Amino acid sequence: MTPRFAANVSMLFTELPFAERFDAAVAAGFEGVEFHWPAEPVPSGFEVVLMNFDGGDVAAGERGIVNDPARWRAHVPEAVSLARRLGCQRMNALVGLDDGRPRARQLAGAAAEVAFAARAAAPITVLVEAINTLDHGPYLLSDTAQAAAFVRAVGEPNVALQYDVFHMTRMGEDVEAALRAHRDLVAHVQIADHPGRGEPGSGSIDFEALFALLDELGYDGWVSAEYRPTGRTEESLGWLPTR
Repeated sequence: MTPRFAANVSMLFTELPFAERFDAAVAAGFEGVEFHWPAEPVPSGFEVVLMNFDGGDVAAGERGIVNDPARWRAHVPEAVSLARRLGCQRMNALVGLDDGRPRARQLAGAAAEVAFAARAAAPITVLVEAINTLDHGPYLLSDTAQAAAFVRAVGEPNVALQYDVFHMTRMGEDVEAALRAHRDLVAHVQIADHPGRGEPGSGSIDFEALFALLDELGYDGWVSAEYRPTGRTEESLGWLPTR
């Protein structure tokens, strides 16, 4: 079973204006698209498989606004409205950085805010991912076991895991073991090679083995390319099975 591949157009096809990246992704052989919270209008008529809630000022170091409840709750209706207009069935919520308060208190607060978003978005699935702390600072969830425990703590039926192969490889996680242990919660997969976060084939990850594992585990969701091409995007797509 070949995975369905999507392109993250916030990271791929950046040689083009944002609105033109969607057509470029389809022309390149991707079946769907995803993106981070957009700063520009999003064109319609495409299979949008995932969009992020606003991650805040990423350039300034923010990794999500869940830990700012007033700001978060003001944003959620806007984000959900956009997802519904686009027919997007998955939304990724970045839970933010450790702000120095007791960890249990931070996690409980973040779980309450993700639950708020899940109830507002239902039946859209709200995703939570673990992110590496080496590149992104003290992110609250830095391995899959933590993220899985968080999802269960949220306790909403439409909250699931997004598994990012690059982030977890960067953290030294055993990707195969993590996917086997938490397959029941994984609803979306993102890929980039390691090191460097380039396209598959630019680093050390065995993607043929990864795709075979997903097939073995019965994963029938999307696999999204969320990498930084080492050259022009079109030159980075030799790994894409549809080409």
